[in-house]
Amino acid sequence: MSKLWLKLTPFAPDSSGALSILYGLKALAVSYDPQGCLNNYRHNDEPRWRIQKQPFYSAVLAEREIVLGKEALLIKQCCELLEKEKPALFALLGGPIAMLIGSDLEALCQEIQQQTGVPSIGIGTTGQKFYDVGASMAMLALGKMLIEPASSVREKTVNIVGATIFEFPNADSLKDLTDYVERQGLKVLSVWGISSPIEVLRKAASAQLNLVVSVSGFALAKWMQGVLGIPYVIFAPIGESAQKDFFIRTEIENSNNADCLGIADRPRVLIVGEQIMANGLRHCLEREFQINNVQVAGFFMMEKDILRTGDKQLYCEADLEDLLEENKYDIVIGDPLLQRLVSEESLLEFWSLPQPAISGQFFLRERSSLIGERASEWIKGQMGKVKKQ
Repeated sequence: MSKLWLKLTPFAPDSSGALSILYGLKALAVSYDPQGCLNNYRHNDEPRWRIQKQPFYSAVLAEREIVLGKEALLIKQCCELLEKEKPALFALLGGPIAMLIGSDLEALCQEIQQQTGVPSIGIGTTGQKFYDVGASMAMLALGKMLIEPASSVREKTVNIVGATIFEFPNADSLKDLTDYVERQGLKVLSVWGISSPIEVLRKAASAQLNLVVSVSGFALAKWMQGVLGIPYVIFAPIGESAQKDFFIRTEIENSNNADCLGIADRPRVLIVGEQIMANGLRHCLEREFQINNVQVAGFFMMEKDILRTGDKQLYCEADLEDLLEENKYDIVIGDPLLQRLVSEESLLEFWSLPQPAISGQFFLRERSSLIGERASEWIKGQMGKVKKQ
C-alpha cells in the first residue's frame, strides 16, 4: 500500500521525459503500447506542444496484439510512417506491456533502420518510472548515435547537459542559463535537454567541458567522459553569489542578508525537488543568507555522490508525510501541490516553487527562473511576504 498515492496527481512518466528530449529534433517517435498513452505528454507535460506539434505516435495496436508480440505489424506501421513523414531520426519507446513481454526495442529499430535507412534508436521506457529516467535514457541514446569523434578540442567551449523542459520550463530560464555561461567567457557548443539541432549535437565532442545541470544528464556526461574524454562538473549557478563562485562548491560565504531580513534565528529548511537544482538553491541559502540547516529530498533520481548527510530519497507520499512529521521544519520549498501533504498542525512556511513534473502546466506562470541573482531576489521576495504577514 505504500505505493498508493491519494493526494498528489500522477508525476510525469519516463515516456514524457524521453519525448521532451526528442522534441524539436525532426524526430519521429512511436510508443510501443496501446493507443492513447501519449495524451498525458501532449496535454499535461509539454508546454511547447501548443506552439508546434511533433510527429509522436502510439502504436495503432490492440492490447491483445501487443501481448501476442505481433511485431511484424508494428514494423510495417513504423516504416509507413517514416515514408510519409521523412524524419531525421526515428525512436521507438517501450511501454508497460512491451516491458512485460520483453520486447527487444533495439532489434526492432535495427530492422526498421534496415528497411527505411532512417537512423533509429530504441528507448527502454516502461511507464513505471518518472520523467528523469526517460530523459536520461533518451539523451544517452542520442549521444551514442549522433556524436561524432572530434579531431581537436575547442578552447573555452562547453556542452550543457540535462537542461530539460522540466527544469527550465519558461522561455527565459534556458536563455538565462546560456547567457550566464557566456558572461563567464565560455561558449555554449550544444545543449542537451531542450536540445540543440541535430547538426549541433553531432559536434559535441569538440567541447572542453560538460556542465551537468540536472541528474538526468549524468548518464550522458559519464559516457562522454569515459568514451570521449570530456570531463564534467555539476553546474547550478543559482543566486547572486554564484557570480563569484562559478561552479558549485561547498564553502559558505559570510553574509548579513539573514540579519537584515529578520531571519537570524537560522530556520530549518526542507527543499523538495530535482537534486541539482535543489542543491544549488541550498548553496544560495547558505552563502547569501546564512541559513545553514537545509535538507534536500526528492521523488526523482538522487545521485549518491552529491548527497549530503540527511538528504533523502522519497518513494511515495507517505515518505514525505513521515519526513515532515518527524522533523520540525520552519520552511518547506517545493511544488504547491506538495502542500497537500502538510498537516494542518504544522505551523511551517511553504515557499511555492512549481515543478512541472509534479503539477504539469497548472502553475507555469508562477515558476521563476533561479539563474544568478534571480534566485536571490526570489528568496528575498519570499522572506518579504513572511515579514509582511
